[in-house]
Amino acid sequence: MERIESPGFYEMRPERYHADPCKRPSLSSGIISTIITDTVADAAYKHPRLNPEIENDDKTAYDLGSVAHELLLGRGAGIVVIEADNWTKNDTKAQREAAIEANKQPCLRKVYDQAEAMVKAARIQLADDPENRDAFVEGVAEQVAIAQLPTAQGKLWCRSMLDWRMTDAPRIYDYKTFAPGPDPDGFVKYLFREGRDVQDPFYSMILAEIEGCAWNDVEFRYVVQNPKPPYVLAVIELDEQARQFAKQRVEWAMERWAKDGRAGKWSSYRPRTHYVAAPAYAFTAWDAKMLADELADSLDERAAA
Repeated sequence: MERIESPGFYEMRPERYHADPCKRPSLSSGIISTIITDTVADAAYKHPRLNPEIENDDKTAYDLGSVAHELLLGRGAGIVVIEADNWTKNDTKAQREAAIEANKQPCLRKVYDQAEAMVKAARIQLADDPENRDAFVEGVAEQVAIAQLPTAQGKLWCRSMLDWRMTDAPRIYDYKTFAPGPDPDGFVKYLFREGRDVQDPFYSMILAEIEGCAWNDVEFRYVVQNPKPPYVLAVIELDEQARQFAKQRVEWAMERWAKDGRAGKWSSYRPRTHYVAAPAYAFTAWDAKMLADELADSLDERAAA
């Protein structure tokens, strides 16, 4: 694979991007999320350049979201629609494997039809939004952005694949299907719980580095859609405090990665005994149980009197 040696915007197939095309092993938002939720050692194990034997995700695991994503953006690896109700027959399985081998997204007809309905609903809802009606209409789809970002140990190669980049303003749209539904508060809680909040500042930092603006001048908006009818969606943007907090997490992860990379040893949990306090909710739940028991005993005593 020809390696990329200069920062900028690039067009490439998803498989090349996910294999990491940079001059040196680069950071992605997924690797940063793993550092946040697990350890640097876990992140290094998942890195395609540091562990070439790592298996790719099952291309059928997220069929509906992947197909809807490609239909909405109008770009992707390519969809192979298989006229079957399920994957149980050998012929169907063979067609699925052939599509995967060709780096395509296989899907059943019913999944494709549902994805089309989702995209139609998404476009109708976005057309009614005066702030976001140009999302996935005006701009560039699935463009790879690569930059070198600074750390105390030196610059790190960093990469991102932008779902949708507006060309008339520094704004990124990221489309996500989310089964719990697009309630803004619930979605943001999920982001921070799973370490996915880092995508916003990380992508924004890369775009800002390329375009020569401040990272917080970049707007990053999630377009979150329920994959169940009536396919409602919400456009969600982190507020300033949430973005700053997420950026701190990105910078912490980058420093850990850079430090371990320089040392040539990927750290995990510190080699010592870890003494852990009980979580606050456990005390609260136990106190509530004890209070309920006391109340029940009191009622029993009154009934017996």
